[in-house]
Amino acid sequence: MVTFSSVFDTETASTSITEARTGSHLFKVIGYSLVKGIGAGNCITSDTFSAGGFIWSIGYYPDGKSAYLPDRNCLGFSVNLRSDALKARVNITLTMLSQTEGLPIKSYSTGTITISNCGYCYYSNFIKRHEFEASQYLKVPELDDDDKGNKDASIALAQHLMVAADRYGLERLKELCEMKIYQFIDENNVATTLTLAEQHTFSELKAVCMEFLKPPEVFAAVALTEGFEHMFQSCPTIREELRKSNVGGR
Repeated sequence: MVTFSSVFDTETASTSITEARTGSHLFKVIGYSLVKGIGAGNCITSDTFSAGGFIWSIGYYPDGKSAYLPDRNCLGFSVNLRSDALKARVNITLTMLSQTEGLPIKSYSTGTITISNCGYCYYSNFIKRHEFEASQYLKVPELDDDDKGNKDASIALAQHLMVAADRYGLERLKELCEMKIYQFIDENNVATTLTLAEQHTFSELKAVCMEFLKPPEVFAAVALTEGFEHMFQSCPTIREELRKSNVGGR
């Protein structure tokens, strides 16, 4: 009989390490009064960003995600997983910062949750709209037709938002931007506005600009602005359209 025996005189060990990774993203929403009223379920989306080894985006719902109370009376936010991962185990903290001091206004943490492939976490009532609007943190500058700086900034903001709204199919936001542009259109900005309308096929806005330019004295004043020559360089077909429409008595 043959007997085999083995003697192990060494010790073995293994270690399991779970690494926690953190990340943050600052999402600025400019023009609160312009995006308010775009309708429940419509959102403004941030750029995508990387955090914790995954790709994310943030969605801002000015009128909530659904039309049912109390959601529609609150500002809603979502954190969306954009990675094609099966699941992400995360602890999300959403903090609203004052636009003046950059200090926290309100904060909410989910605790540890799991978000599945391309899913999201939605904060249905992060802050009530009337609470936010009545707070000292929302600073709405007074617009005076004598305050050229504020007026130009409002027009530029409305133009940028209008392009974004058209791109993402946010018709209500697009209408609000058009109304803002109509309200403040003048001899100094009509050329740049007409250029925008031509480049993005905003037919109603283009018609308003063409009508504004019809009086000879208005056309003569607009011809002296910086945006006038840029308009012809960017959109050469406008020159012929102005001539055919007898704009400015041409």
